[in-house]
Amino acid sequence: MSKRTTNVMKLLSAFLGVHLWLLAPAFSQTYDLLLKSGHVIDPATDTDRVLDVAVTGNKIARVAQDIPAGQAKKVVDATGLYVSPGLVDLHMHVYTHARESTLFPDSVALIAGTTTVCDAGTSGWRTFEDFKASIIDKSATRVLSFLNIVGQGMRDGSQGESNEQDMDPAATSAKVKQYPNIIVGVKTAHYRNPGFTALKPALEAGRLAGLPGRHLRKGQAVSEHRRGRQDRPRSQPRLYRAEARRGGRPPGGRPGARRQHH
Repeated sequence: MSKRTTNVMKLLSAFLGVHLWLLAPAFSQTYDLLLKSGHVIDPATDTDRVLDVAVTGNKIARVAQDIPAGQAKKVVDATGLYVSPGLVDLHMHVYTHARESTLFPDSVALIAGTTTVCDAGTSGWRTFEDFKASIIDKSATRVLSFLNIVGQGMRDGSQGESNEQDMDPAATSAKVKQYPNIIVGVKTAHYRNPGFTALKPALEAGRLAGLPGRHLRKGQAVSEHRRGRQDRPRSQPRLYRAEARRGGRPPGGRPGARRQHH
């Protein structure tokens, strides 16, 4: 081997050595993002203390103490902040085609740490396909639905949720079965007629769809329960809530409890 060839090989070796040394930190960066020293709250793992959280892609790669900052491409100091899995809002109205008092989920949810929202009956079985196409499929926020027992769902300036002719347990349960990963329950509310007539078809739809319970009991939800008609004492809503928690019937032996949403 000539002296010239030997010198070229030495220069090439030195060049590669320098660049590999410069690239070494990049190769050692295991994580895309590292949240340092945040107070981690995770009910699933019973975690409630200060930890580091490392993220690779869209996955939590590691949760531990003192993960070296050099292992991440980006480091965020979360000292004094809470770090938790995405929150779930159990009561929102996000079907914006239905009524004015609705909000597109991405406008309000993600900025507040909420990654999943449950629409509380804005849509019924007649309007769900439009709800899915216009909102659910276009939202980065995960949207689940409590399907209104009234086929048209909620409408501004309408007595529609008292329309007993539009309460179809069979059609409602069929829509629940069609989208079991999106529709998580059946909802009734704003029923303005005497009695609990609206509750019966809602419970029947739940039974046909295989949802839990014939009467309001543990595992079912009462949201914004309040005094409704003027023919009942003020103490009744509290009694209905208490009986629902115990899985029994409300005062007077009627199945279920009055539910109101806004």
